[in-house]
Amino acid sequence: MFVFLIIGAIAGMLLGLRFNVFALVPAILLAIIAIALSDLVNRQSVAMIVLTVFATVVLLQIGYVVGRLLKVAAQAYLPTRTNVPYRGSKSELTRY
Repeated sequence: MFVFLIIGAIAGMLLGLRFNVFALVPAILLAIIAIALSDLVNRQSVAMIVLTVFATVVLLQIGYVVGRLLKVAAQAYLPTRTNVPYRGSKSELTRY
């Protein structure tokens, strides 16, 4: 159970750093399937499976919010990249 909680929180942070909120839907579905299969193989009770799924989904969402806050804080304090487009050479020799 605790492994799923830790993985859910870390995965939520990573999703928050890179993706928008719609990435949580497949992550939640994948977590539900993984937890259900794992706990059924280990012969856990249905109540324990439901509790694990609920706690993991909550920690996934909390991790997402923390990851999003970290991204906003990093963008505020770190210098932004300036990509200068290639303009070509202005030399007479390279024109022909």
